[in-house]
Amino acid sequence: MRFISILILLWCISRAAEPTIDFTKPIENMGHDPYAKDPVAINRLSGHHKQQWLKEHIKEPEAWMPYPSISNRVKWNLISEPIKKLVLSDAKINKGKSWAPLTASIAIEYLRTGNRANYSAISSERQVRLQNFVLAELIENKGQYLDSITDAVWTISEETFWGIPVHLPQIQRSGTGLPNVQEPTIELFSAERSAALSWTYYLLENRLDKVSPFVRQRISYEINRRILTPFLERNDFWWMGYAERKDLNNWTPWIISNVLTSALLVEKDADRRAAIVEKCIKILDRYLDGYLADGGCDEGPGYWGEAAAATFDCLSLLESATGGALDGFQDPLIKNMGHFICTSHVAGPWTLNFGDNGAQAKPDAMLVKRFGQKTGDDSMQAFGAWLAVREGKLGGITGNFLRILPNLFMKEQVGSARKAEPLLRDIYLPNLQLAVARDKSDSSEGLFFAIRGYFNAKSHNHNDAGSFMLYEDGEPVFIDPGVEQYTAKTFSAKRYDIWTMQSAYHNLPIINGFMQQNGRKYTASDVTYHEDDAHAVVSMDLAKAYPDQADVVSWKRTIELLRGEKLTITEQYKLSAVRGPLVLNLMTAGGVDPQVEGSLVVMSGTSANPGPEVIISYDKNRLHVHVEEVKLVDAGLKAVWGDTIKRIQFIDEHPSLTGSYTLECKKL
Repeated sequence: MRFISILILLWCISRAAEPTIDFTKPIENMGHDPYAKDPVAINRLSGHHKQQWLKEHIKEPEAWMPYPSISNRVKWNLISEPIKKLVLSDAKINKGKSWAPLTASIAIEYLRTGNRANYSAISSERQVRLQNFVLAELIENKGQYLDSITDAVWTISEETFWGIPVHLPQIQRSGTGLPNVQEPTIELFSAERSAALSWTYYLLENRLDKVSPFVRQRISYEINRRILTPFLERNDFWWMGYAERKDLNNWTPWIISNVLTSALLVEKDADRRAAIVEKCIKILDRYLDGYLADGGCDEGPGYWGEAAAATFDCLSLLESATGGALDGFQDPLIKNMGHFICTSHVAGPWTLNFGDNGAQAKPDAMLVKRFGQKTGDDSMQAFGAWLAVREGKLGGITGNFLRILPNLFMKEQVGSARKAEPLLRDIYLPNLQLAVARDKSDSSEGLFFAIRGYFNAKSHNHNDAGSFMLYEDGEPVFIDPGVEQYTAKTFSAKRYDIWTMQSAYHNLPIINGFMQQNGRKYTASDVTYHEDDAHAVVSMDLAKAYPDQADVVSWKRTIELLRGEKLTITEQYKLSAVRGPLVLNLMTAGGVDPQVEGSLVVMSGTSANPGPEVIISYDKNRLHVHVEEVKLVDAGLKAVWGDTIKRIQFIDEHPSLTGSYTLECKKL
């Protein structure tokens, strides 16, 4: 049961001419404009792989064996005993359980109350149980789970909608609320449903025919009518990029990876299969054309697994199904996209968490390692091996089949491989305007900071242009709180009423009583970066991130790390009018102890797990300090930070039209 519970929790919370980046050196210009409204079409994949070429090179479903199916007993008998025991234990517990209904009232609940979790929990449990039963049958090969698998297939096949209703406003032409049965639509989870059934179809071969030949026929029928046919016939799903190429996000590769899976495993007609694959790679090209050239994921590292890694899934499927003839892994952009998971790593469990991301992450270890192997990235391979040790023997069996299967058969590759955290001293991604620096390479000791400029119209945006994070000895000092569980409000016009989305709860100033605003025009500007052996310096102007009513002409933020000694934060500003106090906000999860006027001590880590202390010095003649407690109610935030975090406010009650403030941070 523990296995099922973990899976459900994770599920729900679930350029050809561009140079490869040396992430240890500053980059002046990557030749890609992050503000471009219409990316140049490069056609990385579709330019060289037309439908006829694909028809000639894609293997027939009967000949393509991406992973061992049930008849390959040698491979399945080699699965580790702890994994076998866990899978079979949960399968036996769940074998006799009933299937909770997905009623219309539960489907429409998100519109009435904002709750999307109840529907998602039932929906995801069905797929998790299907995958669990399939794995159990693959391990035992005794036929005792075939009825349970058939029940799961039938239950899923009889669902009105394979996705989740909260996505309907984005994809259903005929309106929101309940799904329209006359309008098959494709979104994230409907595509995943299709892929799960496709792997069931492939992995069990003809075993389900022992129950009834109609089981596999039903799988093929439902996949075609719900996914493959509307995919071919419609071009108006926004995630396809035919209308708004610049606005694509993780939906595109995530959905395409699942559509590809179904086309390659289930579609029997060679012409139709090639047509589906051709459209898949055209859409994937549109996504890649709009991706930042430095590989930075503007959705944040928490979405790396659905953005860059889903792109990796697509390329892996294409390479395998064409016998290596279609290989997209050597494209510099793909390499940079993969490396971002290393760029965003802080130390231990901590990761950069700008936007809708949590501060702690558990990337799929073997996924990271496999990505690094394909792109020749040594640091990714070492990071993946390090993560595999942290995962332990039972790691890597969550998520969907496309992630589980390679983990089951490849984890033994870790063995004596080099294992290391990616602790580069300096990183700068100019397109994402992200700078990361630490005291020394290959060590979490000392100070570490990260700051991102960019604009406030990102996918999964928070109003956080120019916010930064500070760590000491690998423990958080100044934090980004993260994001609460998604509700209908999260993706509505009231998104920025949520406190976690507001700049006042990031490490940013309040100017003349105004916070930053959301929209592409609200942006950091004039970003510069420099590093050498002695220090790293980043500066940017935050004025454009605030509305006109803030009367701010310029707000130059400069962060300088003097290696081995201190971090200095300088705010130099010019106002056109003074309408109230200026406030510098710093968020922290540890204790705060005012020493004397002009300094205070901040404990890194959390109240439950304190780390080293940092002393903050400030001008007591200009600023006074107010510390307020922010009570956390969201379970996800509490799991990371505890019951409360704190907002430290440095307040200038009587600012002049021009001025500056300096904060110095040192290890106590």
